[in-house]
Amino acid sequence: MPESLIADQLNAAIVRLRSCGVVPAVAAALAPDAANMVAELRKIVVNEVPAFTESANPDLLPELKEHLAALVDEVIRLLRDTGPPDLGFVEAHAERRAEQKFPLDALLQAYRCTHRMLATRIRDAALETADDTAHVRRVVADVTDFTIEFAGAIGTRVTSHYVAHTRLLAEAEGDRRTTLLSTLLDGYDESDAKAARLLPSNTMSSPVASTASSASLVLSSAPASTDGEVSPSFPGSGSAQTECVARKNNMTAIRTVYAS
Repeated sequence: MPESLIADQLNAAIVRLRSCGVVPAVAAALAPDAANMVAELRKIVVNEVPAFTESANPDLLPELKEHLAALVDEVIRLLRDTGPPDLGFVEAHAERRAEQKFPLDALLQAYRCTHRMLATRIRDAALETADDTAHVRRVVADVTDFTIEFAGAIGTRVTSHYVAHTRLLAEAEGDRRTTLLSTLLDGYDESDAKAARLLPSNTMSSPVASTASSASLVLSSAPASTDGEVSPSFPGSGSAQTECVARKNNMTAIRTVYAS
């Protein structure tokens, strides 16, 4: 669904809330409790999405708290009816999680948890602030529409940006490996700054041994002929060991020996 259409549907839901006297009064009712909402959301997500506690990433939980605070702030801002949705922070968060290889399904599950809690909080505040003439069922229905549209907008942004950023990272890694392989096969000097950026830090101090380790990342098999040229082959059974033939500071060939 086009992002412009998603924004239009979300704005239409806000207009309906305004017509029954909920907007902007509901935002004033929610704002003083924003910090408690963030703490409650964090607790729910951590308890219900195991990936957040199973991860060894030290930045994950602090960044989750910051993101939930931004999420609550955006909900309150929208309910003040002060402008169109601004979900750039959601896109940035999705890209950050993609960089850290955090599972997309766990990320989407976290947003589902936040949707349930926010829907309840907004509904309760809306019923307290709605006009006396407003029908309860209409208020509840309009709040439900708003939270569904908001959750849908977030889910669409998160998925599209996570997937796009993952593809971009994969392409960049493929380019890096191709350049690395070319550097290994062409040979490099210890003083080569470009090689220093591409190769592991210990490679420059031990060209032969560490180059073998680097080569194993990009070669499945590469036996060396006697003239130093590398020709491809396919692995057989048994274990494999990558070896390098070096001449002074330049690595001139890589070969992988398979032991039966």
